[in-house]
Amino acid sequence: MLHRIKHSGTWVECHNPDRSIDYLSPTGHRYHSPATGYLDVLGINPDDIEDPDPNIRRRRTRAENKAANIRAERRHQQTRINLGRIWCTTIYPSTGDQLPDDHEPCPF
Repeated sequence: MLHRIKHSGTWVECHNPDRSIDYLSPTGHRYHSPATGYLDVLGINPDDIEDPDPNIRRRRTRAENKAANIRAERRHQQTRINLGRIWCTTIYPSTGDQLPDDHEPCPF
């Protein structure tokens, strides 16, 4: 409902210092919406939150973190593939020996 009110263009929205909102209808009626949000639910005043230390820097940028996560996932997948190959060659060596009649191929 409030979404339609806010975007209709005929209502006026007034933000209060306590982060509540007053809506003024085209007919002159005033509606009060209390402040809601994560900090309000926890009872935390936003002014009490300290700013982070500006001297602390990230070790890596977000792009570097993403690239590192991709490399780690590729290493993990390659390890799984290699272990599967080792398992297959250990169980079914490719020495030219005949495989048993009930032989089933590797599951991957």
